[in-house]
Amino acid sequence: MTPGVAQGTGPFPDSVSNVIGMDEVIADRGGELAHIALNLMTSVMSVTSIDLVAPGPRVPVVLSAGGAADPLFRLLMASLMPEREVYYIEDDSGKPVTETTSAGGFLVGLENLKGTPAYSIDVSAIGYRLVRSQPEKGLVEDLRAYRAEFERLAG
Repeated sequence: MTPGVAQGTGPFPDSVSNVIGMDEVIADRGGELAHIALNLMTSVMSVTSIDLVAPGPRVPVVLSAGGAADPLFRLLMASLMPEREVYYIEDDSGKPVTETTSAGGFLVGLENLKGTPAYSIDVSAIGYRLVRSQPEKGLVEDLRAYRAEFERLAG
């Protein structure tokens, strides 16, 4: 999901929030700030959506699509939800697999059947490995505060 970052767009149409430092992001010709800002906004919106659909820390999250391949997005998601298990799927060569919806569901289901963390289950026979993304402890509180402010402004 790509969030709207301007008032009247995206899943929070009444939002008055914006990407902090938007002028710098727009002026960023190399794209580094835009990359960080989009990852931050997308991760906050994704976590908010996940909490609405599957509240509670017991429900694990398996990242798919481009988010699975982006180390920054994986870090942000795990740090925004330190109480949840956040995974992505790698193939045998260690490359993140981006089309993983079915495989992710299978692996999380297998975790529930076996009572073993999914990242500990050997699924190499199907060419996958579930990798747990770990939160960055130094980011957790700052990201919680950022998310709370975003949600307050989004109303």
